[in-house]
Amino acid sequence: WCGTWNMGGYRPDPPELGNWIKKDVYDIYAIAVQGLEWQQDGEWSAMLQRFFGTEYLVVATMAMWDISLIVLTRKKNLLKITNVEGHLRSTRLATTNGKG
Repeated sequence: WCGTWNMGGYRPDPPELGNWIKKDVYDIYAIAVQGLEWQQDGEWSAMLQRFFGTEYLVVATMAMWDISLIVLTRKKNLLKITNVEGHLRSTRLATTNGKG
């Protein structure tokens, strides 16, 4: 499953995630969000981990400013996943809000 959400600074309650993400249906979830202005010290990742429970593990995370991508998989698939790579690159010039 792959989804993206422009949160616009909105902080969802964990139960609200069930309206967007149907958990326990797929083996792999790739969840991208932007507008994470409220996040501190990995709150979003921790919220997703609580939502999915112990059956799922985080495979990869990438973040740039208030944009985040988190990939989770069922534990049973973890040893089948290899060579996970990622790369971040800003694609525009820096602006007055500090993003580039």
